[in-house]
Amino acid sequence: MVGGAQPQAHLWRGWHPPCSFSGRRERALAVPNSLRDTFREMLERVSSMKPWSMEGFDRARERVYARYPTVAALWDALQAKPGGATWGRSGCR
Repeated sequence: MVGGAQPQAHLWRGWHPPCSFSGRRERALAVPNSLRDTFREMLERVSSMKPWSMEGFDRARERVYARYPTVAALWDALQAKPGGATWGRSGCR
């Protein structure tokens, strides 16, 4: 720091945002939201589900722990592809 100035303050001098939002459609690229319908459907499904009890969650967690006793076993299952080398041994069907 020189003379009590903020470190690297010179980088901000004359800074301006890289984009300005004037409302005009100049140099604008419109991209359709391809995930909107998927997330709307998921929200409808999830909102209609009854939440798990702690006992139900604990039972499900114990089943996951029993099926995938190590992080490596869980990782293998997540990486498995149908018909692939890790498909059968990971417990995926």
